[in-house]
Amino acid sequence: MSDTPMLPSPEVAEELREVLRKNQSRLGDTYRGLEAGKTHRQIADELGVPTHGFGYNNQATIEAILEGRRSSSPVPTRVTRSRVSSLL
Repeated sequence: MSDTPMLPSPEVAEELREVLRKNQSRLGDTYRGLEAGKTHRQIADELGVPTHGFGYNNQATIEAILEGRRSSSPVPTRVTRSRVSSLL
């Protein structure tokens, strides 16, 4: 497997960003918050969530989707795969 990320074309990337903007799960909440320049803590506070760890996990998924980044660890990779599948 190549270490070179597979980046979506600019058109596909914009479609993916729109899907993330409309997503009503925590993944979408995180994307919209990050896009607005908020921290993970601010996003969690707005949602009334006591911890902000979900923001880091969701950011890793967002980066995998939009930038082709992937973790070398199996657990985040499985979580990302599951979240990407839920968007399809």
